[in-house]
Amino acid sequence: MRDRKHLALVAIFLLTSVFEIAVTSLVFLAPATAAAQLRVADTPDTRRLGFFVGWLMVLFSAACCLTTWQLVRRDPNGRVLAALFGCLFVAMGIAFFVQYGEPDLLFMDTLRGIAILALLPSRHPRGPSAA
Repeated sequence: MRDRKHLALVAIFLLTSVFEIAVTSLVFLAPATAAAQLRVADTPDTRRLGFFVGWLMVLFSAACCLTTWQLVRRDPNGRVLAALFGCLFVAMGIAFFVQYGEPDLLFMDTLRGIAILALLPSRHPRGPSAA
């Protein structure tokens, strides 16, 4: 049972990493399409802001990939990062819904965050340094 939960957690982060890299690529390679998806006007100012947000998305994507790698290696730090991402996804989903009234982000991000938090082990296992 524990290995299934771990595998499901790795799968969620693998899919999240692929999705985040794809969205980040869209922001840099097709900024007009990214602006249209977010329902904002494609102006030089929004392109400048999009470029800045794109670099933040690179950082976010890298952190997702790092979390995936640490979970695959069963590094205890992967669980900590996974918990942080789970809380972040729940907060982002609720915040976007409250601010913009869009239920699709509420369901996608909040359910993903709840799934991550539910799949985390209830106790932190002892690492090699805890002898």
